Amino acid sequence: MADCPHKRIRPLGEGAVGDVHLCVDVFDRRLVVVKWLRAEVHEDSEAAIRFTREADLMLGMRANGLIRVETWNVDDYGRTWMAMEFVDGVSFVEYVRGDISAGQLPNVVRLERALRQLVDGVHHLHLARCVHRDLKPSNVLVTREGRVVILDFGLVSELSEADEGLTRDGQMMGTPAYMAPEQAGGESAGPPADFYALGCMLFECLTGTLPYSGSVLDILIEKRHGKVPEPRARLAPGLAVGERAQAMCELAQWAMAPEPDQRPSAKDFLDQLRDVDTSASVASMSTPAGDTREIFVGRQAELAVLEQAFTRVREELTSVTVHLRGNSGQGKSALVGHFLGALRRGGEVVVLRG
Repeated sequence: MADCPHKRIRPLGEGAVGDVHLCVDVFDRRLVVVKWLRAEVHEDSEAAIRFTREADLMLGMRANGLIRVETWNVDDYGRTWMAMEFVDGVSFVEYVRGDISAGQLPNVVRLERALRQLVDGVHHLHLARCVHRDLKPSNVLVTREGRVVILDFGLVSELSEADEGLTRDGQMMGTPAYMAPEQAGGESAGPPADFYALGCMLFECLTGTLPYSGSVLDILIEKRHGKVPEPRARLAPGLAVGERAQAMCELAQWAMAPEPDQRPSAKDFLDQLRDVDTSASVASMSTPAGDTREIFVGRQAELAVLEQAFTRVREELTSVTVHLRGNSGQGKSALVGHFLGALRRGGEVVVLRG
């Protein structure tokens, strides 16, 4: 345990199991955001496990579009906390639309530039074999400088979990207005679920309205069985819609396809986006799916030890135990997940996790 080295300034929000505060680091006076899990939440509860898992996953990733988690620990009072960078920004839709009234188009170049960065961040998350599962405007902030940052990874799942049915089967996880139909049915949710959410956000950015309205049940039924709404039908009658705006309307509708295999990939998204900002391009589009070497850095020595152990198992047909030690919050889970994911993709072994 260690006392949290951050002084609280003001609350930013609270949830069922924890609170979020804007804080200042007592050592270097930086502003940070600290999320505390309430002390009464038992350390073995699902909420506590998801909290620490979120921190471990994010510690192992570094990408411009993902919020940077710096560390996590348990303080002297038994409260688990996580410290992350402070992002001074507004929600994605607010950044794109500002005060524009519903039915009017936003600045399409501004939209494309922001969307390109958002897709970049989601793509990096998928390369790390993770799915966000709760993408929505309030979980994506944009700074004054135009930097797009994805927040709140509390519902993130690893693709292996979705593939193997290790997520909460039969339970709806996410936000109904933005969640994919398969999430609403409690099915496993892969990368297409995140792109469905991007389609809903793009629809809202273009029109100023959500694609579906009504009760939660009505929304979920319509998503599964109804017709995908057309953004142009929500625009003011007679409004001139240029070529780029029309392309964005079609992209939003494509992304909201009911079936996961009918939706666009990250590359499909970017093929539809004008190259308005080359610095925001996804350089990793040529990276093979699942290759996380550009994301997972600084652990070559540890990965080499794990690789040597695996080589010995394969060549000598013996068992080898590797003890991975380190302080809480140093990314041990992410390191192991990265290594096991590489083995699984190689197709030579069956990976059992317990």
